Amino acid sequence: MSTATAERRGSRPALWFGLLGAAAAWSVQEIVAYALVAHSCYPRTEPLAEPSLGGTWILAVGVTSLALLTALAGLWISFRLWRGYQPDPRAVWRAEVVESTQARANPFLAFSGVLLSAIFTALIVYNAVAILLVPVCGW
Repeated sequence: MSTATAERRGSRPALWFGLLGAAAAWSVQEIVAYALVAHSCYPRTEPLAEPSLGGTWILAVGVTSLALLTALAGLWISFRLWRGYQPDPRAVWRAEVVESTQARANPFLAFSGVLLSAIFTALIVYNAVAILLVPVCGW
């Protein structure tokens, strides 16, 4: 594989960020937002009418926004890498595929990153809709 082809295609950390970045962002968003809202609305056995921590809604929206930006970055990186792994029509790409297992594994990981990032981005958007529409501490 030529160095020009390797430079065009991207790095291994970018490939892994594209594959796992959105899932990690959703996990962090789910854990932090749940812990924040649960503690500020249910500090004891009885639920509160208003959050005990000032700015709970703003903090939940901030965490969700950061998670959404991270997931979108993972989706964009995965898509760019997947497009970069498309064979060059001017090159003899079959020799490159036979030459290296990375030529088969990297496009698979990049496309898997596109699928996973799209799913976890949708989950973060669904959580954002719930945070924006449902009152923080109940009815």
